Amino acid sequence: MKKPFLLGIVLFAISQTGKTEVLDIDSQMADKIVSICKFVKAKGHPEQLRLKGLAWCKVGVDYLPEEYKRQKQLVSHLYESENYKHLLQKNEFISHLKKARRRIAEISLGM
Repeated sequence: MKKPFLLGIVLFAISQTGKTEVLDIDSQMADKIVSICKFVKAKGHPEQLRLKGLAWCKVGVDYLPEEYKRQKQLVSHLYESENYKHLLQKNEFISHLKKARRRIAEISLGM
């Protein structure tokens, strides 16, 4: 009697935490994945990787339109800021940026 109940709880917990993360990527950001791919140890032609990025963009636009707009605005604001330009001159920040780009590419490729 306890086993089916516990199994139900475990399955419910997995379904709540195991939701797919959606990375919002527009076509311009998908093109940047080609340059990000050098940080990813993945097999495949850069064009295939770019198309996977575009597929993630489609998911973001269709299912989370408000979040997609919000993330896009945040990214645009970051890249246009003076602080970002100054940070690009620091080696420690560049190291963290490379790690973040690698993780972004991994997530966008479903790894």
